[in-house]
Amino acid sequence: MSDKKIVVKCLTEHEQDTFREDFREKEREIQRYIGVYLSGLVLMTGWIVGPQTKPLIKMALDNYGYNVFAILILAALNALFTCFLIYKSLILHEIMQFVTSHSPRESGFQYWEKWHRSRQSATIRVRAVYTFLLGILPLCVSGFIIYGLWKLLHTDTQVLATTLKDIENQSLQSLSQAPSTGGGSVASTVATADQLTTVFATVRVGLWAVLVIHVIPLWFLFENWILADKRWSIINSHNPAEDIYKDLKALGPCDPVSTSIGDSAKKLEGAKQTTDITSKESFQAGAKQDRPNAKTQTVKPTKR
Repeated sequence: MSDKKIVVKCLTEHEQDTFREDFREKEREIQRYIGVYLSGLVLMTGWIVGPQTKPLIKMALDNYGYNVFAILILAALNALFTCFLIYKSLILHEIMQFVTSHSPRESGFQYWEKWHRSRQSATIRVRAVYTFLLGILPLCVSGFIIYGLWKLLHTDTQVLATTLKDIENQSLQSLSQAPSTGGGSVASTVATADQLTTVFATVRVGLWAVLVIHVIPLWFLFENWILADKRWSIINSHNPAEDIYKDLKALGPCDPVSTSIGDSAKKLEGAKQTTDITSKESFQAGAKQDRPNAKTQTVKPTKR
């Protein structure tokens, strides 16, 4: 296998700015979705533990037991949201990896990426925990929902039906003691043991499907944390040197003269071309001035 390096085109400043603006927009989009998700969790938690809330088992198994499908759908949507969030993170990796690999090797951007991913970075350890929490939080919510469903499906349906009937009787007793509002009687939606058995048979199949769906965000996490990090290691192994920020005490002050070797080489090449052009023009101008003198100094033959 050939070890020949492939030379790629470096991005211009305008092209780099375009990609960076795309990066910033995707990052703002992720922050918005995270904010919406966390706000939804807070509202749901407040609704569940509120004083006017029904018991959890009543909410889960109301409407003849069919409310449990809503919980199953919620777990599936949570897995899809996790995939969406991790995919956006992979897009950020892809944008910055492309910009970094197509930027001049001695540019300040390359040094920033080297610093950002070195152990000298002030956020490297906190950033790892922060990213882990954002990625694992939706999966923890899904795990909580799936565990609750699993416990519910493995509970005796006769016990559940009896519990639901007791809760309904308590509610009816409370309504009978309250002042009459003139309304009619409320139809009962409590499921029997046979109805719960039928519903649970379908829910078990759906639960296995939801578990399979959650393999996808785990794969996305592997792509985001393992494979993307390997690509960064390869990109950052080029220039600057791998261990440039290994020891800050050994790091000298910035040298403004040698900040860009490529720029210095271009300046030297441009100066050389200017000198060659000037010398050529001077030689041609001197040659033109010598031609008239040569004509005037032509020796005429003497007459005898």
